[in-house]
Amino acid sequence: MPVLRTLVQRNPNPPYFLCNIYRLFNAQNTESYEPTATHYDNLINAAAGKGDFAAVGNLLNKRVRDGCFNTKRTFDFITNTDAGISVLDELSQTLAHLDHGFPRKSAYDSLIARLCKINREIADKSAIFCR
Repeated sequence: MPVLRTLVQRNPNPPYFLCNIYRLFNAQNTESYEPTATHYDNLINAAAGKGDFAAVGNLLNKRVRDGCFNTKRTFDFITNTDAGISVLDELSQTLAHLDHGFPRKSAYDSLIARLCKINREIADKSAIFCR
C-alpha cells in the first residue's frame, strides 16, 4: 500500500482554495448586488424628500418584487422632512396606485405603524408638559 500512495500525486492547489478565490472575485462583482431593505428605505426617503412620489410608488413595488419588506424606517420622511404630515395626501394617492395585494397592504401597514408611533410620541410629550 505505501507504494500506491507514492504513485498518487497530490494537487498543490486543493479545490477548496480555488473555490474561495472564485467566491472572492464574484463577491466584488457589482452585477450580483442584491439590494436590502435598508437600501430601499434610503432611496424611498430620498425620493420623498424631493417630493417625487411617483418614484416612491415604483420603489415600494420594486422592493416587494426583490424580496425586501417594508420596515419601520420606510416612512421616516414623514417626520424627518420639513413637509411633515402635509405629505400624507400625496402619499395616500401614491399608495392607492401600488400593485394590488401584498405591496399595497404592506405599505399601508407600515404607514399606519409610523403614524401610530408619531401619535405616541406626541402623547408622551403632552403628558410630560401636563405634569
